Amino acid sequence: LAVPEGVPESTQQLIARVVGQASVTDSFSFGTRTYERLIATVEVEPEPVAPSAPATVVVSVSTISGAPVSGASVSIEVEGTSAGGITGPDGVARIATHAPAYLVHDTGSVGVLAEIRHPGHGSVRAHGIMRLAVPLSLSIEVVSRHGVLIP
Repeated sequence: LAVPEGVPESTQQLIARVVGQASVTDSFSFGTRTYERLIATVEVEPEPVAPSAPATVVVSVSTISGAPVSGASVSIEVEGTSAGGITGPDGVARIATHAPAYLVHDTGSVGVLAEIRHPGHGSVRAHGIMRLAVPLSLSIEVVSRHGVLIP
């Protein structure tokens, strides 16, 4: 039997009858899982990221036993910008995004929120950090000891 989407929490009774012979009754429940069966980690590549630069948020999803979870829906949020993806056979989703454009100082960090949902394993939230740094530019001047350079 297919379970209709959005069915409320309830207990249902199923009766199977063979006309004129026997009947069997069983019950089952629809409900919300009371504990999660997923573990997720969030990392950002590269580290650190320059302001406005492209970055990849890597979300790894596994079961409590450590088995990778394939086909989980992953949505991320970085400073109000959302993106999403699906985990592959290795349990990893690689989601492209951009770092925030403005930094008050030369370095900083922003939070990354990942929400993971899987129909068979439940859902979980995971947090990570995107470290930001303004690229350092150096200027080097070379002068020979004698003051002359010969090409």
